[in-house]
Amino acid sequence: MVFFFFPETRYERDVKAAVAGVGENASESEVSTTIDPKDIATEEVRDAHSPPPQNKKTYLQELIPISPLNTKYSYLQLFIRPWPLIVYPALIYTFLIYAMNLGWGTVILNTQANLYQNPPYNMTPGINSLIKLPFYIGILFGTAIGPITDKFAEWTARKRGGVYEPEFRLVWLIIPYIIQPVGILMYVPFSYIRYSNVR
Repeated sequence: MVFFFFPETRYERDVKAAVAGVGENASESEVSTTIDPKDIATEEVRDAHSPPPQNKKTYLQELIPISPLNTKYSYLQLFIRPWPLIVYPALIYTFLIYAMNLGWGTVILNTQANLYQNPPYNMTPGINSLIKLPFYIGILFGTAIGPITDKFAEWTARKRGGVYEPEFRLVWLIIPYIIQPVGILMYVPFSYIRYSNVR
């Protein structure tokens, strides 16, 4: 599903051609003085002041697993470029969320056998293994949300006259933001009942 529904997002843009396109359509003074931020999404402003559109990749081109080499930058520049992202609040938040998911997943997988195969639940290994099914169902739904967010972001950008904002993708994060903590909080009381009875 990841291979067929998550497109390659790396796209080589010709910055010089884009700047030249703006220069042909409008002078520098016109670009800096006549564009109103409220009108940036209108067809007239985009036609007069936007760089010429580039060809969109086909579906098969997006499936190519290897991108062409970027010859504009040295290996040292490409190595140093990502490091400032460490201090970005969005990246720190993503790191903490991923760490929490990984930590709780490890806790649940390593404790559920001892938790449910002993009193007071006394589940057999076969019944206990069925608890792992929701993991796979959740992974399938979570994988499907990726393409949905892409289409939703495209639809929202078209609705706003071609203006795209990264916040469009945050709407679909509301679903796992609610469901996952609820699932973790449901597991905690079961473990508390089990270990309180042991003591």
